[in-house]
Amino acid sequence: MKKSAFLICCFITAACISFAQQKITRPIFVSAGIDVLIPNAEFGETHRTGIGATVEGGYRTGRYFAPVLTFSYYAVPADENSNRKNLNAVSFKTGARAYLGNFYLTGEGGAIITSGYATGTRFIYSA
Repeated sequence: MKKSAFLICCFITAACISFAQQKITRPIFVSAGIDVLIPNAEFGETHRTGIGATVEGGYRTGRYFAPVLTFSYYAVPADENSNRKNLNAVSFKTGARAYLGNFYLTGEGGAIITSGYATGTRFIYSA
């Protein structure tokens, strides 16, 4: 419970100090952020809360469209009492962003490469 309250306070603080760009001055955009990974179900019994980072960049080609490229790294440590391995993952996604006035929709697809707990390469998507 203390962990959840702490995370909620962190998200509220981040929301209060964040800001958006006022005008579109350049067609190139870059964003970066820190990710908190909360394992659930069976995976949550053997692993603790992890951390990750994501960098996204794109080029706005017109008023309504921009291709995007996203790179992410994730690390989820195993619980000390389990005999499981840590999970490390790197993902690469490419996609498109469609602007609808003050809002936008994004769709991406790519690959995630995992090591440790689950080793291999898999398809990944986000919308």
